[in-house]
Amino acid sequence: MKKLSVLAAALLACAVGPEQAVPTSAAPVPLEVRRASAPSAPIAMAEELDVASLVRPRKDLEVNDLFSNAAAPRPPAPSAAPTAEPVVAAPTAPPLPYTYLGRMTKGGKAIVYLVRNGDMLLAEKGSTLDGTYLVEDISSSTIDFVYLPLQARQALNVTQAP
Repeated sequence: MKKLSVLAAALLACAVGPEQAVPTSAAPVPLEVRRASAPSAPIAMAEELDVASLVRPRKDLEVNDLFSNAAAPRPPAPSAAPTAEPVVAAPTAPPLPYTYLGRMTKGGKAIVYLVRNGDMLLAEKGSTLDGTYLVEDISSSTIDFVYLPLQARQALNVTQAP
């Protein structure tokens, strides 16, 4: 085994050279640092490179500069022609939802029978139906109603059965 270690040390000494021989002491040996230096002459390929051939030709596109200080375009001025105001129709009362069935007189007061959506109602002068219609008057030919949300007057024609 001693022969192998002596042989390995001799080979190492030959490979490293006399100036870089392996020290026998335990003191550290400073290492030499070499820096790569820039080549003294430019590369020949850089001189042959045609930069103009690398530029892509632009199409005729308008490109807006997003960072320019130009003022934003102003909206067009309103035309001087007067515009017609839209005519808003006044709200009207819906058609009367009641159908006349008949009438009766009790104690000198006229009471009419009306139908709405299959339900029969009794009404006399001054009564309010469904919270929206006031029975204003009952005559022999009409029943006068007031549509309360709009204060609109409406009349229901009464036909006498023969």
